[in-house]
This record gives sequence, structure tokens and C-alpha cells, in this order.
Amino acid sequence: INVVYSKTNFGECKQVKIEYIRRSRMKEILSFTGWNLLASVAALCVTQFRSLILNAFFGVRLNAAEGISRQVSTPLNQMVASMTRAINPQIMKNEGGNNREKMKYIVTMGAKYSTFLFAVFAIPVLIELSFLLDLWLDEIPEFAIIFCKLTIISMLLEKLTFQLIQAISAVGNIRNFQIVSAIANFIYLPIAWVMFKIGYPPVTIYLLYFFSQFFNALIRLYYGQKIVHINPKEFVMTAILPVLWPLLISTLFATYLHNCLAEGWYNIGIVFAFFSISFPSLFWMVGIPKEEKKRWKNIGIQLKNKLVRI
Repeated sequence: INVVYSKTNFGECKQVKIEYIRRSRMKEILSFTGWNLLASVAALCVTQFRSLILNAFFGVRLNAAEGISRQVSTPLNQMVASMTRAINPQIMKNEGGNNREKMKYIVTMGAKYSTFLFAVFAIPVLIELSFLLDLWLDEIPEFAIIFCKLTIISMLLEKLTFQLIQAISAVGNIRNFQIVSAIANFIYLPIAWVMFKIGYPPVTIYLLYFFSQFFNALIRLYYGQKIVHINPKEFVMTAILPVLWPLLISTLFATYLHNCLAEGWYNIGIVFAFFSISFPSLFWMVGIPKEEKKRWKNIGIQLKNKLVRI
């Protein structure tokens, strides 16, 4: 369809000759696609092998708990991914236009705000998970709650540096990065196998998964500096800490409220309301510099004017 559309609408595409094809460029494209495929296959294998290992050592009930953790975490992740998808074309556009500094700025802002969006939805669910699962399931499988919690925390850790992957991909030199990332993603599975052989509990594999995400974050920071020239210290100061401190403070107070109140609809309402107000408020005060606040205020004024016209 793309070929037919291009040949119909663009004059330069109507007569495509074999000499137009640049072998060096085709080699670059195929290489880039291949290394991206490696990362995708590694991610798929990690998910499937984790299920196989749990099944081999602990039986089907643990697979049920793992399936529930996936069903809880996947919608949260997809919700944020759909909101932040518009960032990726801007990263590619600015890198392709030799505007590296603006690209780095977009990556930094993308990391900060994607973490913020994920936390807004995920942390209240994390705190009230027992009550929510009790509403959903007649019987909560053993380890389902701890699996869900560790998965959400690991995904939150991933969000802090995930946009660096888009920056590295925009530059295009991804071979070494994808190899090291694939190894870091996969290596915890044989370690989990050995630890299960020794007699460690099922939750071990999720703790190892969390540490693999931590090492992946360090890998992204390293290759972000090496390939994109994003200073790790500056990235932590401008993208991670501004959202991390408000998040930690709001989570601690929301957890305290949860522990003080009896479990039920009143508890969940108070916790969700408190976190949805306190976290954005603290993030606005602590995590957003004056220049960014001016931009957000201008956007708010523009939206207000458009609504008034409607």
C-alpha cells in the first residue's frame, strides 16, 4: 500500500530503478532492524522462560499468580505508552535535523513526564492492591500480590530511563547497546534457576528481575553518554530526581493513610484522592522549573481560550 500510494502521489517515486537502491543504506537498515529484533526476541524469551521456570519448580498455581501480575501491570504500562508515543517522532525528527541539543532536551522531559504519568496511575493501585484483587478474584493465588507489586515497581524503575532507548535508536549505533541490554535482561533467569535449585522461594525471580532493571538503567545511562552524549549526572538531576522526590514523599504519606484506615471503599477513596492531589502538587512545586511552568501556563491559557470559543 505504501509503494502504490508513493508511486501515485510522488513524482520521484513513479520510476524506481535498481541503481537507485544504495547497498550501504540497505545494509544499515537491515543491521538496525536485526539488532532491534534481538532486543524484541530477548524480551519475549524472558517473559516465556520465567513462566516455564516457575512452572517447573512450583507448579501451575504460580503461573496463575504470574498471569495476574501481568494482567494488572500491562494496562498501566499501555496507558502511559499511548500518552507518551508522540514523543518518539520528535526525538527522531530533531536528531535527523542535526538538532542534538533539542533532542536531548525532549528525551529528558520525556523521561520525567512518562515516569510522572505512570506513577499517577500505578502507585495508588500498588498501595490498594490487596483490596482491588479481592474485588476482582474469588480467591487470590498465593504470591499474586507480591508478584504484582514487584512488577509495578520494576516497571516504574524502567520508566526513569526508558526514553534513553529512543535517543540511542535515533542516533542509530545500537549494536553494542542491544547486545548488552539483551544479556542484562536474560542473565537473571539462569541465576533464578540455580537459586530455586538451592531452595529459594518463588519471589526470588521477581527480585532478580528488579535488579536486572536496575542494571539496565545503568546500561542506558552509560550508552546514553557514549552514543548520544547525554551527561548521566545531568540526566539524573533534571529527569529523575525532580519526579522521584515528590513521588517518594507522596507514596509514604499515602501508605501511612492506608495503614491508618480500615480496608474498604472509604480507604481506597481517601488514598486515591490524596495521592492524585499531593503528588502532582509536589511535582509542580519541586519538579518543574520556572521556564517549564511558564510553558504549561501558556498551554493552559490556549486550551482555555479554545474551550471558550467552542
